[in-house]
Amino acid sequence: MTLLDSVKAFQRISREEEATAITDTLEDQTIVGLLNDAAQDVLGDQIWSFLKRYDGVAFLPAAFTATAGLQFGTGSVTGVLNAGGANSWGLANVGTFTSDVVSRLRATGDTSFPNTSYVIESFGTVASFTVTLKTPYRGAIVTSGPLEIYTSEYVFPATVRQVLSVWNEEEPLRVTFEDRDTVNREIPRQTDQFSENPEIASVGGLYTESQSGTSAVRTALGMWIWPPPDSDVQLQYSYVYRYPVLANETDAWTGVPSEFISLIEWTAFELALLANVEDDSERYQSVRGRNRQKLSGLRQADNKAPNRRYVPHVIGGGNGNVHPNARWSSRVVPSP
Repeated sequence: MTLLDSVKAFQRISREEEATAITDTLEDQTIVGLLNDAAQDVLGDQIWSFLKRYDGVAFLPAAFTATAGLQFGTGSVTGVLNAGGANSWGLANVGTFTSDVVSRLRATGDTSFPNTSYVIESFGTVASFTVTLKTPYRGAIVTSGPLEIYTSEYVFPATVRQVLSVWNEEEPLRVTFEDRDTVNREIPRQTDQFSENPEIASVGGLYTESQSGTSAVRTALGMWIWPPPDSDVQLQYSYVYRYPVLANETDAWTGVPSEFISLIEWTAFELALLANVEDDSERYQSVRGRNRQKLSGLRQADNKAPNRRYVPHVIGGGNGNVHPNARWSSRVVPSP
């Protein structure tokens, strides 16, 4: 069903004339907003089985090092990556180091802070290849020193609501789901080691990615890996899908079962009644109760643990055989 179909369903529930199109009028856009709010409430209630995806791919590029070419002044946020002129590496790879990753710059020849890395805000696109840092450079003045650029942070797409697992086809990773501040206190310094096979992936927290050449800044769920890659690394992950906000007539919650679509439409109507609860409080309570009952039934139908088995428990004693007076209780079978 499309967004237009859901708008029509909402209007039928509201006993209003059905629209033939979604216009920019306040009435139509209010209905669209109510439907999106309702979808967030229903689909975000728990991890529904139809929201699980196993096709996530995270790419982190190999670290780049150069023996010279970095120019930075103390306290500056802008410097030059290649003081000698044209930098073919920079122009060819800037997209890779700004696409869904957070890149860091380290002045390896700095006598003050040789192991301190700075988050790169953006790369330039001219021959001199300027670099803008997120915080001021605090090291000694660099005139043409060696440098290192690496990535260890990945920013998931906005449609990733929650990550379930991360794996590497080369060898397994130890995955933690916690704040990266906690992890950083438990593992070695980022720049102490680089490897083609990351060992730890920590998922959690919001990461900010700045696209080069634009003013757009994207903040989303992130992942921090260690050690940083010294060769290109591609990781797979499973996740809970977050549907984007629907706006166009042909947009749809693709893959969502019809009973959930119906509940979204009725929940949108409930939200509309809530805004005018004084006018029809009895109907609001009736619709709310119906929606809660429907949602509870969907939860029970969708929440079937694979390690849960139902066994007969005889009422009032007996020989243990199943008979018409048996009731069914549950027990959890431990995983092998």
